[in-house]
Amino acid sequence: MITQQSPQKESLPDSPYCVFLAGSVKHNWDYAAKGMRITIESCRRSNPNIPIAVIIDDDSLAIRQLFAGCEIIVIDPSELQLGLRQDLGIGVYFIFYIHLLSHYKKVLYLDGDTVILGNLTPLFEMEGHLVARRFQRDLSIEYVDPNLVMQKEGVPQSADCINTGVVLFDMEYWGNGKLKQEFFSLAEEYGWHSFKNPDQGFFNIICWRNSIKDNLPKPYNTFVSEIDKSHSHYTKVSETGISFPCVSDIDIKIIHFIGPLKPWHFAKEGYFLHKRCYRYYEQFLPLSNRIIQHMIVYPNFIKRQLKSILNK
Repeated sequence: MITQQSPQKESLPDSPYCVFLAGSVKHNWDYAAKGMRITIESCRRSNPNIPIAVIIDDDSLAIRQLFAGCEIIVIDPSELQLGLRQDLGIGVYFIFYIHLLSHYKKVLYLDGDTVILGNLTPLFEMEGHLVARRFQRDLSIEYVDPNLVMQKEGVPQSADCINTGVVLFDMEYWGNGKLKQEFFSLAEEYGWHSFKNPDQGFFNIICWRNSIKDNLPKPYNTFVSEIDKSHSHYTKVSETGISFPCVSDIDIKIIHFIGPLKPWHFAKEGYFLHKRCYRYYEQFLPLSNRIIQHMIVYPNFIKRQLKSILNK
């Protein structure tokens, strides 16, 4: 496999920490070029001193310009295969190439449908080989044949399930390529099509094999639906002008847009982070309040909506 690192790395801040995103530009343009860009912009506004890296499969000038200022690592994904979730594309597996960032002490992986709103330094200071948000749920839903996978691995049905949208890696543990090796070992043993949610299915078994149980606090991976359903949330504004939700008096640091609504659907011009984070909180307000907000903040909102209706 050929990997290339951008020479821009030399101009990045000297930091033991790094935020990284991964995606296939060739297979999923919207996610890579829009989603990843929005996540990057939100990180730059809220955490300007943390370096950002991207692992992608396109080395064109246009892509390097798109991710200007990031450390760019280009990989050849020919050794990968599409799993059951072909809609996710081959880029869903790029997270397993984390060892290419072994020159950092800790690396934070972020999905391209996350928006960073708060300080990430406390997160990087957390202990653990792999820190991700954990849930109590039936892990068997991750596998086509749970009896085959879970019984062979000795995983109980009630085991914790992790969400891989936000994952903190300790590179002293993973920097030697261990994650990629275990990933390919599982793919060979059970088959690529045995995992319903490709990355999470693999990660849950890898965490079980390595006795990893570290839990990421909810504010660092809060699902947009959880904010929507909460009756005790309100909006605050940081010193840098970034709006963020506060749920049950807890400041939310990272919003994860799981589901059909994605940040690039309402982002300004589809690419760039607005100072007020796209007024994201309007998505959770009552309809009457939302209309008033849009009429004040975006005078052309009604025109855009009418145009979209007429174009249907």
